[in-house]
Amino acid sequence: MKINKKVMLLNIFKAAMFALLIISGMQSSRASEVDILIQELKDENSYVRWRAAETLGKIGDSRAVDPLIAAMKDKDEEVRMGAA
Repeated sequence: MKINKKVMLLNIFKAAMFALLIISGMQSSRASEVDILIQELKDENSYVRWRAAETLGKIGDSRAVDPLIAAMKDKDEEVRMGAA
């Protein structure tokens, strides 16, 4: 998997922001974060898809079930493992 440093740093930042939202219990933000992560499952970068799948699995929102099942058919093995 080829990882662009800029993309990696951006995704670390995004993951940190999402984690803070979850910890703080901001329910209104949680809905939008799940929607964003679901969209990132379709990103062209496999690293972004992998992090989105892994994060959605940890959040445990029922809206992510079908998108995660679809991600289990991703061409990238790490994305499939993150969605499992």
